[in-house]
Amino acid sequence: MEIRSLFTVIFGILCIVISMYDFIFKKRIKKNGERIDAVVVKMKKRQHRRGVTFAPIVSFNANGQKYEVEVYATQYKEKYTPGETISVIYDKRNPEKAILESCATTRFITVIWFFIGVLSLFLFFLTL
Repeated sequence: MEIRSLFTVIFGILCIVISMYDFIFKKRIKKNGERIDAVVVKMKKRQHRRGVTFAPIVSFNANGQKYEVEVYATQYKEKYTPGETISVIYDKRNPEKAILESCATTRFITVIWFFIGVLSLFLFFLTL
């Protein structure tokens, strides 16, 4: 097996694994979660080779305790400002895990990752 074929298989499997993780994570949070209004504390900035991404860090009260967590939602611009109230869904069993309510139903990225993975594996088997 040549190196390009091996890369295609690994890339395809990795894309499928990422999509399944994203799907299961969101489904679990929606199932065990509770919607709550949270206050944006700050936007966490991450520098990558291809640019900058942002994730909101929010504060909310749950189970009689105050939490400050990074929300599972990566954006390419500073969409929220500190002090702004946004809707999140947090896991009642583990309030440290939270996602934007708008991201809980979004499956577009998940489907894209899955499709790319399947396409990569299809191209690998097509060249055998």
